[in-house]
Amino acid sequence: MLLAYSPNDGPAEMILSGVRRKAGYETLAWDRFKEGQEIHTWITFISDDRQQISASTYVGEISV
Repeated sequence: MLLAYSPNDGPAEMILSGVRRKAGYETLAWDRFKEGQEIHTWITFISDDRQQISASTYVGEISV
């Protein structure tokens, strides 16, 4: 799962089920965010069989 959230304006963008690990990357759309907006990001992982889920990790703050 990928999550990007703006605490000031409230929009959020997320992907609940991303690409397979072997792809090596995932892309999250930034359409809902305005230029210069403060955005906080999180990531978490889940196994293919849905039996193991990592704790979410705060990735950091970015600006668009």
